[in-house]
Amino acid sequence: MTAAITSGQRLQLISTQQTGELSYSASEPNAIGTLNILQSNIFGTKQQQTPKEKKPQERFLVELLKKISKEKFLKMQSFSQDWIIELSPIKNPQNIHRIFGYLFPLNSGVSGKLCEDKQAMSSLLEREKIPVLKHELFLSPKTNDWCPEEGVFKGMFTLFDEWGKNVVVKPNDGTGGNQVFHVEKARDLEKAALDIFKTKSMLCISPFHKINYEYRVVYLDRNEPLDKIQLIYKKKPPCLEKDPTKTVDQAFKEYICSLDIKPAEKLLKEIGEKKQLEIIRDSNKPLNEDYPLHWKHNVGKGAKIELLYDQKLGSLSSDPNLDAVRELALKAAKCAKVTFASIDIVEALNEDKKELKIMEVNSGIMMEGFSKNEFSDPNNHGLKISGYEIAKRIYTAAVEEMFGSALA
Repeated sequence: MTAAITSGQRLQLISTQQTGELSYSASEPNAIGTLNILQSNIFGTKQQQTPKEKKPQERFLVELLKKISKEKFLKMQSFSQDWIIELSPIKNPQNIHRIFGYLFPLNSGVSGKLCEDKQAMSSLLEREKIPVLKHELFLSPKTNDWCPEEGVFKGMFTLFDEWGKNVVVKPNDGTGGNQVFHVEKARDLEKAALDIFKTKSMLCISPFHKINYEYRVVYLDRNEPLDKIQLIYKKKPPCLEKDPTKTVDQAFKEYICSLDIKPAEKLLKEIGEKKQLEIIRDSNKPLNEDYPLHWKHNVGKGAKIELLYDQKLGSLSSDPNLDAVRELALKAAKCAKVTFASIDIVEALNEDKKELKIMEVNSGIMMEGFSKNEFSDPNNHGLKISGYEIAKRIYTAAVEEMFGSALA
């Protein structure tokens, strides 16, 4: 288990003018600084020791599939470092189904490809008049024959100006919030595009929206008179929670020190230059309201989860958007012709108006971050609800759907 920063240690963020980097130490500070992170003794001396060789951690889905296979009398084999999982009934070993990464063999090849392509899915949903965040596609200059004669950057800057110099740039097939940039300057647009084009042949640009919440809906159509919506939860970016007795500076340091080493490092890296300047500016202000630390809603980047609905337990929240989120997810799933998918929906602020829009439809179902949470059941005296057990139930249902009557 990773060691947490002790409460007796204080986090110092030092502005380093020469390097533009953010460093921290265990001495008593009052400054909040500016960019990257340098290792220091706040994380103890263990990091300086030669680490013992560790066995690679097993993927959460692989661990669950082993349990499901045992319960369902399935033979399980894995290939390619557990990225390909092969399942077959013990009594009928010729009936083989494979899971590739997080992709179950329940969607058609075309539907799966549409889900991987953010701009293609955006265009399809827009054509069907389903509210969706707009994504515009740009090809890498490396794909020379497919690029316009004037190059790709002219179109990017035209769109950048058209959308008020406030856009999001990301890979067209990206996951996990990686290489996703909020851009407000022309030079940063160039930098983001070049960074993505190092490893990707396509990127997409969207207008930036201030997002209150992001909702995730897990959908599984079992061709039965059951609810196709398996799960709904909402995500909120990591924030300093309202506490007027503390300043932003105090709350920020306490928040970082409450985290284990790796999550603390990840969060500090995720906080960009603009937000760091805001923290410096607001450091002595009382924390009279929630204070977001960054704008991304990815669970892997520290977002907090609130469980809203589970197929087995029913509604678990009075969230005013719950019914609308459900209906929008069902429309998107029908349009994409998916059987098993997760659908991301955002509550976006457009001027002073709140709008629900589809952000993505994903054919790869990842629930590792969700599974690590426990929730209180408001309908049952606060009884604890296990995110792990919910994830296991959904994956079990997907495996049952793969084999159909063969598992009966």
